[in-house]
Order: sequence, then structure tokens, then C-alpha cells
Amino acid sequence: MLTKVQLRAIVLMGKSVKLLQNLLLNVSQADATTFRDPNDGDKGWTVLEVVCHLCDFEEVGRLRIKMLREEENPRFPMWDHDVLVTEKAYNQQDLNEVLQTLLKSRKALQESFTTLPAEAWEGSGVHPEYGDYTMTDVALQVGWHDVNHLEQITRILNERKSESGNDH
Repeated sequence: MLTKVQLRAIVLMGKSVKLLQNLLLNVSQADATTFRDPNDGDKGWTVLEVVCHLCDFEEVGRLRIKMLREEENPRFPMWDHDVLVTEKAYNQQDLNEVLQTLLKSRKALQESFTTLPAEAWEGSGVHPEYGDYTMTDVALQVGWHDVNHLEQITRILNERKSESGNDH
């Protein structure tokens, strides 16, 4: 049986991608590939790059689940998300296709967490930035990670509005 925190983490995973889907309803492919995070200047990510990053992060979640189930106190690998932006040509992908892939992947990830046996939730590993990391932490990070990037996408879309002169 899932704890309240675990259940909330799984629900948050679903709500956060639904929020993303609604946020992107009126975002064109051109806007998704043109406007960049104003906090990072020319190196800032576009909306499409952020969504592709979220898609790749699904793989990170699945890998961590697998490691926690199969290894004792695993050390999670670092991954260079900035390299993936270029290697996978994120900005050349189709926004709607990536979003649909993310939505499908998220349902599968939620199912992975939902069907974990109780003892799997006891697993613990070492996160390269945060230290000791439990299966519950892995589940919580998915939603937290989404929210962090939803804020980033909102910032990028606000940049789009300010450049077009449309403040309303």
C-alpha cells in the first residue's frame, strides 16, 4: 500500500504534465523554437528544448527505479542535459510529437511507481547532487522537476509576449 506522500507524488506527476499540456495549447512550433529563457541569454533553452529535456528525464526516472530495485545503495550517474540538447537536436523536433511522447511516457512512469511492491519503496541510493536518495525521493523529484521547468516555460512565453508587444 502506498503512503500518502508516495500517492501524492504519483498524482503530482500526472497533474504537472497536464498543466504542461494546457500551457502549450496555443504555442506554435515557431514560438517553441524561437524564444529562449531570458535568464540565460543566447544559451537559454527554447520551450521545445525544455519539453524534450522533460521527455529525456523520464528515462532518468526509469533508470533510477531499475537501479534501486536491482542494486544495493546504487550511485546514480550524472548526466549532462546541456549536451543532449545538441546531440539530440531538440530544437529540430516537433513540439506536438514530443509532448505526446511525454504524456504517454508519463503514464507508464506513473504505472511503474504505482505497481512497485512495498519493499521496493524501501530502496535507497546516492544522488550525485543530493546524497542519500530513496524511491520516494525519485517519485517526488519527477513532479518537482516538472514544476521547475513549467516555471521556466512560463518565463519563456512571457518573453514572447513582451517581444511581440502583446502584454495582455
